[in-house]
Amino acid sequence: MGKLHTPRPKTSDRTSFQPSIRPFAPPSAVRRSIVPSSVRSSVDGHREPAAGLIQRAVYGTMKEMLVNEFPGFADTLAQPSDDILLHWAEAQSVLPYVDFMNVPNADPKVDPNVRRADGRRTVKFDRTNPKNWDPHFFLAAIIHELIHVASALKYQKHLRPGGPRGNDYLNLHLPQPVGAVGLEGLTHNQSASLGRQVAILNANWGDLMSICDEDYNNMDADDASKAHMKHVKERVVYGGGASLKETDTVLFDLNFYMVQKDLEYTATFKFARRMLHEAYDRRNTPGTLARRVDKEAYLFQFWKW
Repeated sequence: MGKLHTPRPKTSDRTSFQPSIRPFAPPSAVRRSIVPSSVRSSVDGHREPAAGLIQRAVYGTMKEMLVNEFPGFADTLAQPSDDILLHWAEAQSVLPYVDFMNVPNADPKVDPNVRRADGRRTVKFDRTNPKNWDPHFFLAAIIHELIHVASALKYQKHLRPGGPRGNDYLNLHLPQPVGAVGLEGLTHNQSASLGRQVAILNANWGDLMSICDEDYNNMDADDASKAHMKHVKERVVYGGGASLKETDTVLFDLNFYMVQKDLEYTATFKFARRMLHEAYDRRNTPGTLARRVDKEAYLFQFWKW
């Protein structure tokens, strides 16, 4: 794993940007009042509680969304890397399919069980960050949810109508269905493909965990970055434990957070970056199956993910 290590910089030369903060939504944002009823119906009969939900907002750009929904956090964002900008642009591309809903005490979440009649996804959150999450992770969590929407829109899963809720958020392409549908809403050939691909994803996450453990253990106890790496370890455990639906999203929030915390020098970042690129390429290339990421590859061997 020495191939992945580079010397840690003494200081960061990254500059931060501070978007202007306005107390109102821009003209390009569309806001609609919630119908004052206790429930709302969706296309499949699912009933969504409306109590306490006052306003929905749709934005055309990430800057508009951040400035208007998260004015207390928008100025904490350091300049994103080229890798992050690639996914930032993808998150922005799905904004037309997303409504933001400020809900007291809600963690950032796109609910996979709610299927709205208009086809839009709802991202719920509490803009005050009531659990006092690190501001960089709080922003990463919002964009994490937008990558969930990108996964739902871009992965071709060929799902049969009426299958279990949540399958449209799988982080995999699946083949055309052949034969009868099982209890999980997939045919036998789809389930077999899913099993093979998840085994590959889990192997990648296992390698990332071993690399992350080594980085963490090699940090001095008084290194301020050790607390940040502890958060990274927790995200790796979460992503690897739910790779079926969280691979793409957690890889984004990992990379975003590590850039903000100046952890790009670590072997963990370099391998997670390869995994991020593999997922991005697969998500945006129809029919591409999950691939192993080579932890022994040199930095210039970008084709080895």
